[in-house]
Order: sequence, then C-alpha cells, then structure tokens
Amino acid sequence: KYFYSCSIVIDDGYPSTATHEDYGKACALKKASTNFPPKIEYMLTTQAQELVRRMQDGMSPENALNMSNPMKLPAHLKPDKNLQPPKARLTQQALKGLKKDTETLSLVRDLRQIDSASIQGNAKIKAHKAKERKEARRAIGKLTASEIAKDIQQEERDKKQWQAEEQSRMAGYEFTEFDGTNPQPSLLSLVT
Repeated sequence: KYFYSCSIVIDDGYPSTATHEDYGKACALKKASTNFPPKIEYMLTTQAQELVRRMQDGMSPENALNMSNPMKLPAHLKPDKNLQPPKARLTQQALKGLKKDTETLSLVRDLRQIDSASIQGNAKIKAHKAKERKEARRAIGKLTASEIAKDIQQEERDKKQWQAEEQSRMAGYEFTEFDGTNPQPSLLSLVT
C-alpha cells in the first residue's frame, strides 16, 4: 500500500509583518517519507507546496484544495449524501433522434438485404438484378454519408457547448503563475 508522509513547518516570524524582513516568511513543507515512484512523489510534493502557499495567503483549506484540484469530487465523496444523481430525461428532441436512428438502421438493413439476397436453394444466384443491387449500395452510401455529416455537426455543437461550460468553470480560477506548459494532474480521486 502506498503512503506519503509530510509535515508543515511554520516559521517563527509568520505572519508578522512588523518589519519588511519578516514580511512573507513562508510556511515550509517537509517531506518525511513515501514509497511512491519519483514522478508521482514530485507531483504530490508540488501540489502540497502549492496548497500550503494558498493557505498561507489566507485561503481556507477547503478553498485551497478546490483551487489546486479543479476536478469535481466523485458523488460518493460529497458531504451531502442525500443528493441524487441527475436522472436522464427523455426530451422530445431525444425521442425524435432515437426514432430517426431506428428508421435509418431499418432502411440500411433492408437495402443490405437487397444487395445480398439470393434465390432459395442456390446461393450463387442473386434474388435482385445487378442494377437494383448497385442502386441499393449507392443508397446505403448516401444514407451513411448524410448520417455521418449530421453526427459531425452534432459533435461540433456538443464540443462548443462543452468549451463554453469549461470556460465558465475555469473563470473562477486564477492562473497568474501557471501558464499551462507543464500541467500537473491531480491524484485526489485515486487517494480518497
């Protein structure tokens, strides 16, 4: 089982600002021991140092933790156990989409049967003429291409919506020191 042991050492001058020499004396994080691999150890130590710095700047421990970890807590870790997960709602638009999908799949199935059907008793003789089979394959191609185009458009709309939600979520965080060049993923979901 993995462990990470550390302590926070508070300077004697903290938080005295009587003289400029005492101003901003830092709390220090001292790592005692761990058995994590070096890269994960470095990541945890860096996150813990940032957490200590935020608390030193006057942030509450909960806010400091939330700022250092923009991931949402899993539902089972939230303090209010009475929260129910959101139920999936079948809207009229969702039902229409499901109906359209089943109709499309049925049409493709029927067209494939035209292309592959053979006369009973002789698998080498096709039930439909070459022209009918070619038209069925062409119809499948057109139908598939139009469905792919619709799916791409929907994915683009979903991506734009996600980006807007992500931008509004990230608006609450201040990244004055962090420019995004070396992101540090959080292990909160793994260790809690």
